Amino acid sequence: MVPRELLWQVLLPDKHIQPESDFFLLGGNSTLLVRLQGAIRTSIGVSLTLREMYGASTLAQMALKVDARKAESPSMTINWLAETAIPQNILDRASSTSNIKLPKHCQGSGCQILLTGSTSLLGRVLVQLLLQVPEVERVNCIAVEKEQEHVLPTSDKVSLYYGSLLDPNLGLSTAEWASLQDRIDVSQVPLHYISSGRVILQSGQTALRPTSVSFHPPPLDGSDGLTATKWASEVFLERLAEHTGISISIHRPCTPIGDQAPAQDALNSLLRYSVNLGATPRLTRMEGYLDFQKVEIIAEEIATLVISRFIKRSKTSSSTISGAFFFHHSSNIKVPVNSFKEYMEKVDGRLFQELSLREWSSLVLEQGIEPLIPSFLEAVDDNEKTLRYLYLGN
Repeated sequence: MVPRELLWQVLLPDKHIQPESDFFLLGGNSTLLVRLQGAIRTSIGVSLTLREMYGASTLAQMALKVDARKAESPSMTINWLAETAIPQNILDRASSTSNIKLPKHCQGSGCQILLTGSTSLLGRVLVQLLLQVPEVERVNCIAVEKEQEHVLPTSDKVSLYYGSLLDPNLGLSTAEWASLQDRIDVSQVPLHYISSGRVILQSGQTALRPTSVSFHPPPLDGSDGLTATKWASEVFLERLAEHTGISISIHRPCTPIGDQAPAQDALNSLLRYSVNLGATPRLTRMEGYLDFQKVEIIAEEIATLVISRFIKRSKTSSSTISGAFFFHHSSNIKVPVNSFKEYMEKVDGRLFQELSLREWSSLVLEQGIEPLIPSFLEAVDDNEKTLRYLYLGN
């Protein structure tokens, strides 16, 4: 029996498993699928998304997915120093443009902003706020997926460019690339990067002041990929600032909450359905702090910093503001995970029940919660490893 079949057998005991067997027809469900995902990651060393696993639900199809991912993944460990090194061609380009005083299209007029991630919960609110700023002439939203464009405001000041961050050219045509290159001068105006608060967990702490975590690299095996990617991006930008003098701001927001949060957002769903139910789940496998803030407040803080730094740069064209700056965007309310019920009672002004996670999950499933949310929470509860949450405030 091959390892993949053994994993199925553990989760689906007493089932006759064949290559053509379907995980769900054998009695599998979303909870077991999340557990299978974790088992594949820990025992085989391969990470599959739940979407991939839903689309390859037979043993044979899943085996092909695992084998393909193993073929893509090098067996060697990650060299984070090499991963975050600045390519020489970028350093040469930055050096050759270091004497340019101001972007061509920002002398005597408003600024043009280039933005990725504009269709995310935080991104779309940020676009709306930037459009209200007189100094902003245009917001150029790049790498926008066509099926997501409807979430962005319609405005003469917004330019959409379809594409993906997975594309080396971000989906831009040669003409679009040239046009943006002529209007956006990234080597002379401040660059802002929206990171993740979870990078501070690399330090071993669940609360940390706004500072570099470059001396706390992620695991060498590439696990916890999203956080590792954010860490690598931060360190890359820190080094870029050191080498070139570009002013770079790194923003670490806490969990943004809002009515427009997608149904798949775990923490927003946790809040929303706890309010609907008047009860919170008992989170026994989580530690640290819950740090929520309205998405509008986080976006306003970021937009204010973006504009203030641009204006400061414009008014002091004879000097360069260099280095990487770190900003935390927090509710400044420190809520221990084990005090979630008391926090909800204070915020909502009424008494809440505290239920076992299984009971809470059963009730919110009846209310229409995205099934993957309780599946995720139950998988965390069943795992021996504790999931840590962080606090970004003072």
